Amino acid sequence: MTWWRQWRDSMAVQARIAEWRGSAALAPAAAQRAGELAGRQPSADLWRGFLQHLSLWLAVALLAAGLVCLVAANWEQLGRSARLYGGQAIVVLAVLAAWRLGLARAGGQAALILAAVALGGLLALLGQTYQTGADTWQLFALWAALLVPWLLAARGTAMTLLWLVVAQLALVLWLGEHGAGPRLIWLLMGLLNAGLHLAWHGPGQRVPGLAGALGPRLLALAALAVLVPAALSDVFAWRGLHGTGLLACALGACAIAWTAWRSPRDVLLLSAVALAVIVVDTALLGRLLFELRLEAMAFLLLTGAVIGQVAWVTRWLRNQARAGSVPVPATAEGAAGDG
Repeated sequence: MTWWRQWRDSMAVQARIAEWRGSAALAPAAAQRAGELAGRQPSADLWRGFLQHLSLWLAVALLAAGLVCLVAANWEQLGRSARLYGGQAIVVLAVLAAWRLGLARAGGQAALILAAVALGGLLALLGQTYQTGADTWQLFALWAALLVPWLLAARGTAMTLLWLVVAQLALVLWLGEHGAGPRLIWLLMGLLNAGLHLAWHGPGQRVPGLAGALGPRLLALAALAVLVPAALSDVFAWRGLHGTGLLACALGACAIAWTAWRSPRDVLLLSAVALAVIVVDTALLGRLLFELRLEAMAFLLLTGAVIGQVAWVTRWLRNQARAGSVPVPATAEGAAGDG
């Protein structure tokens, strides 16, 4: 998503120039020049591209939601043929639009995403209409399998994320059907997403269309979102620590922190890892205090511990943000070269 990176980098450059201008480290001439650059906002083309792509993906989300609501609200009024043929027509029209626009353009990628969502709705219609008796996980597995050719053709972040969501839902439902408990599912999905984060952050960056931080970031946040509850289930297992949740959370957090620490440093992921650490170690401290029967002081000590950790982490993250490099867009480089 080059449009997003260009707009974000331009805004980051403006913020950095404003920070330099306010500091006393610049010479007077440099401070004056920084003030001139700070007054130059991102170009109209950057803003136009940002708003156009944002509107495009918002339209895709609204169209997909509208299709689902249309069928659900008129299920009784729509006959079997209308439902099935209408779903197939939507899929075919969306695929034709993607082919006509071309997958190299954002419009083609968006049309293919809409076709992929409509395909899932069509499979659900088939299951509800004919009552095949298939399990829910089989529906999602079939959906993921049918999306593979489109995934290979698109080679884009949005389609890859959609396929990962569908495939992981199939895996979660399959594990639930075969007796896996929620805690085991949390551990497996957290470690899986952490591994996918490492793969996307490394070799995945060399795949055309997958470069960028959005996919790895979302996978890392998804991993932490399930690993932290798994660790907390260990902390509050009063009959003894199992250790697997804490170990899995530590491994996932270390893997994410390692990729976030590499240049340029990803302050967003470092913040997420820091938040996970604060939540887990505060829970551990709270359990220790209550086991030592220090209930009277527990809340005061926990409050102080949280405030102290947040203050230290905030200062540390600010230092990392200053140490990280901020790429300069071509517009800013051209503005700097004018002087």
